Amino acid sequence: MKTIIKNLLFPLCLLFISTVSFAHNIWIETSAKGKSGQVHTAKIFLGGYGENERDSTQKWFSNTAEAVIWLTAPDGSQKELTKTAVGNGFTTSFTPTQDGVYTLSVKHDVAEVFGTTKYIYYAAAKVQVGTAVTGKEWATFSDFAIQTNVKGKELKVKALFKNQVAADASLAVGAPSGWMKHLEAKAGEATVEAIWNGLYVVEASYREKATGTHNGKEYKAVMHIATFDTEVNNK
Repeated sequence: MKTIIKNLLFPLCLLFISTVSFAHNIWIETSAKGKSGQVHTAKIFLGGYGENERDSTQKWFSNTAEAVIWLTAPDGSQKELTKTAVGNGFTTSFTPTQDGVYTLSVKHDVAEVFGTTKYIYYAAAKVQVGTAVTGKEWATFSDFAIQTNVKGKELKVKALFKNQVAADASLAVGAPSGWMKHLEAKAGEATVEAIWNGLYVVEASYREKATGTHNGKEYKAVMHIATFDTEVNNK
């Protein structure tokens, strides 16, 4: 089973981007389960996941091809994974040595400032090795993150900024059937009915009032965009 994490990037629309709707994506595909001592692989793509479109790595805009994949082990140690361009994406791998939850994650600053906004993208995928549940939660080491909880057909999602509920965050979810639904969030949290079995990709965005200079250009706000997905299996 694949875990697909989407981190949303779209060069042509960044000047007009809304807080809940994005057209291009960067995501990671990997098995949700791994085995200690066995090589575990992942793939990274840029394109339109819903349309099954994957851009050639030569067409990745700005500095998105430089996105770094990090691995956080169950004991909290972190390391950068090497990635290799293969066809229309990148591949990477690691060999688990501990039981517990490993997290593959991305935090990527887009090189350009679009308009007066700086963009930062986040994504994460969990890999379970063995039955131990030890491991660091994504929100503890990422400024912006998403948490999900599934009970039956009810999918609850929450956006966190600096490990606190992001009350003003916008939320959306993509279902296995292909539809994308914007969620009515209250205090940074929302609930959606998970009708189909499969992967539900949750998207969150949060506009931070901040000023500064990035690569020689001033910005007046920072747009944080994160994605996370949850597998639903109501057999």
